[in-house]
Amino acid sequence: MRLGANTCFQFPSFVALAELESTLSLSHLAAEILHGRDRVALDAHCILNRADRSVMIDTATEVGRTLELIFFGFARREFGVESVRLSREAAAGSALASVSGEARDSAGDQSVGV
Repeated sequence: MRLGANTCFQFPSFVALAELESTLSLSHLAAEILHGRDRVALDAHCILNRADRSVMIDTATEVGRTLELIFFGFARREFGVESVRLSREAAAGSALASVSGEARDSAGDQSVGV
């Protein structure tokens, strides 16, 4: 079990940001079907960074790992296996912004929710 880890997915410039956001939202919906809306709102956290063309998913919880797996599968099928680069990093003790609402921080990163 990987507690306190994040998975970062990076995408090339030909992947449209709107499509990337839609894929993340669809993944969020699929996680809700499996775990329930309230549990996903509490335990699934991610950030879509438009400037870096990346999605960071907090995988510290079972729900986060479900979101990671679903998003990875959808993204590879939609954008191509070679278009999805991923890396894993240890969390620095702070949770990512929740996908349950939509907010922007000062860097322009966006939490994505349905």
